[in-house]
Amino acid sequence: MKKVVYISDILSFISCNNHHKNLLVLDIDNTILKGSTSLGSDQWYSWQCQLIKQKSKYSVAYDIEHLNKIINEMYSHLVYELCEPELPNTLFLLRKLGLDIVLLTARGSDCHDYLLKTLKQLNVFPYLMTSCRNHLGG
Repeated sequence: MKKVVYISDILSFISCNNHHKNLLVLDIDNTILKGSTSLGSDQWYSWQCQLIKQKSKYSVAYDIEHLNKIINEMYSHLVYELCEPELPNTLFLLRKLGLDIVLLTARGSDCHDYLLKTLKQLNVFPYLMTSCRNHLGG
C-alpha cells in the first residue's frame, strides 16, 4: 500500500498500457471539496459535539440529532472550493487512462442537489461515470 497525498499522485500508479478496468472511488468531503471557511467542517462538527456534551451555552444545538439537522441544512448554503485547484485536469487525465470515477458522500439526500450544482460549477461532474451522472440527474 502506498500513501497518496494528492489525487494527482494516482497518475504515477496507472500505466498507459493498462488493459484492466479500474475504478477510482473518492469521498467528496475533504478530498474533492472543502468549505471556504471552517464552518460546517469536520473540526467544527466535532467541536460542536463537545460543546453539546459539556452542555455549553455556545453550542448551536441541544443534542446530536439536532446538530445533524442543522449541519445538513448548512451543507446546502455553504460555499465550497476544490481541495486541489488542478482537480478537473487530473480527473480528465485519469479518465483518459481508462479509470471510471465514483464520488461518495455521507451527506443526507436533501443536500444532493446543491452538491451536484457545486460539482458542475467546479467542473468535476463531467468526469464521473455515466451511470453516476444519470443517477444524480445530470
